[in-house]
Amino acid sequence: MICLRQSFFPVVRALAIAVAVATAQPAYPQDLLLSRVSSEELREFAERFRSAIEAGNWQKVEPLIMFPLRVNTGPGKFYFVSRGEFISEYGKVFNPGVRAAILGHDAASLEKSWRLTGADVNVVSVAAVCTYHRCSKPVLKVVTVDLREK
Repeated sequence: MICLRQSFFPVVRALAIAVAVATAQPAYPQDLLLSRVSSEELREFAERFRSAIEAGNWQKVEPLIMFPLRVNTGPGKFYFVSRGEFISEYGKVFNPGVRAAILGHDAASLEKSWRLTGADVNVVSVAAVCTYHRCSKPVLKVVTVDLREK
């Protein structure tokens, strides 16, 4: 029989929690928090995001992203991009097709599509997220990029 010291179990539990946190997609109560954001705020975010994508400058896009960024690559297939990986992954994530899909909409139509939920999947999903435990004012961030062909 193997006898393990009691201090071994907290280490295993901490390691299991760390792995779960690193691989899990953050839960964003998008519908609830987007309802707390005005149309004007969402439209202003869409304008900033659209102009950053148009400039092709990752430094302008990065502050608008919630990390880890979920990147959908196929049905049931996805990966996460951390802040550290964002520079090297920028060209893959915001490839010409994704950029064209974003730039094909004006800020008002992006704002309207981000408010819609359900079957209509956008190339980019935006959520109002709380960056602190207590959240009086959520911050708009891009949370998902969908590379799947529509």
